[in-house]
Amino acid sequence: MKELKFKISETSLRYGIYNNYKKGHTASVETELNQSRNPNKWRNDIFELRKMNCRCKNELIPEGLIEACLRSKKNDTKVLDIFVFKNIMVNGEKIDIDVSFCMYIKEEISETARVINADTNTNTHLGRQMIHYPISFDYKKDGFNIDNKAILEKIMKMNGDYAFVVKGFIYYQEIETLNFLITLVGPSGILQTSVFKEGKGVGKKLKVTETLTFEDNVVVTTCKYNKKTGTTNIEYEQVNKVRSQNGLKGEEFIYAILEEKLLEENDLFHTSKTYKYSPYDMEYVEDGIKKYIEVKTTQSSDEIFNLSAAELKFMEEHKENYFLYMVTEINSAFPSYKIYNYNDIKRMKKVPTNYRVSV
Repeated sequence: MKELKFKISETSLRYGIYNNYKKGHTASVETELNQSRNPNKWRNDIFELRKMNCRCKNELIPEGLIEACLRSKKNDTKVLDIFVFKNIMVNGEKIDIDVSFCMYIKEEISETARVINADTNTNTHLGRQMIHYPISFDYKKDGFNIDNKAILEKIMKMNGDYAFVVKGFIYYQEIETLNFLITLVGPSGILQTSVFKEGKGVGKKLKVTETLTFEDNVVVTTCKYNKKTGTTNIEYEQVNKVRSQNGLKGEEFIYAILEEKLLEENDLFHTSKTYKYSPYDMEYVEDGIKKYIEVKTTQSSDEIFNLSAAELKFMEEHKENYFLYMVTEINSAFPSYKIYNYNDIKRMKKVPTNYRVSV
């Protein structure tokens, strides 16, 4: 099956994240294709979309659709290509929705550019091409049923109302399907200052001093009977990505194992290291399907770990592709680990508690 895989600009397309900056740091919803004068640095991977059957043919593009693509223009631009995707996947799983997703390529054609004081300067971006994928883009005329926001909302709902960042796409030409490659970054409505720490953007940032409290964090403890002591000892720790030193050691231990085992094409990513409120720790791709890894760690030999309600919900929704790595004796010279799938975890003893956890 012919497929085209391409990444987009980092954090340029995200959904479910509350913007608590006064200015800047909003999603750009675009990726540069030929900013450099050197053709070898152009995004030729994305340009390959022009050869795919998702491209609208010029003679079939209504003027209304072209005008919709020009709504948010800052300087004079022209639309070069429009791509419409009727079939949607998310991390390799098909989603049931009856609207299409749209991207389009625009080129800057104005020789001058407007600046803040309403004057004009020479447009240094003349000839620049960008691919756009606006969140709010919709067009329901002329036989099209495009609604980008509805698709992004559907993606969030099917992932337990977790906010997400789109890292890239795969287009499968034979089945005419666009696969969103996403990473979950925290509960819906999470603050941008909690997700993105690098401080990009302009303007004065709002100070965030409050402690985030997510209402679904009722702890569920999953544990095994301790044969050595004849008791069931439960260790409570803050969950939902506020980790102890041992927890981080366990994650790095498992990441090193997976890094050695997997090929570069598997796109192994230590998710929680970048997005600490994600409902899983690591992710990778296998046969086009995203696999999710949760790591739990103890310094003893007991297999005891906590799962929050949010983590349990995520596990239920991705049961076929979810794996929990239990690391024991993390501070020993040779830590041990076991791998549990969804069915293994459901067979374990579960002890609900009254604990509410703040992160």
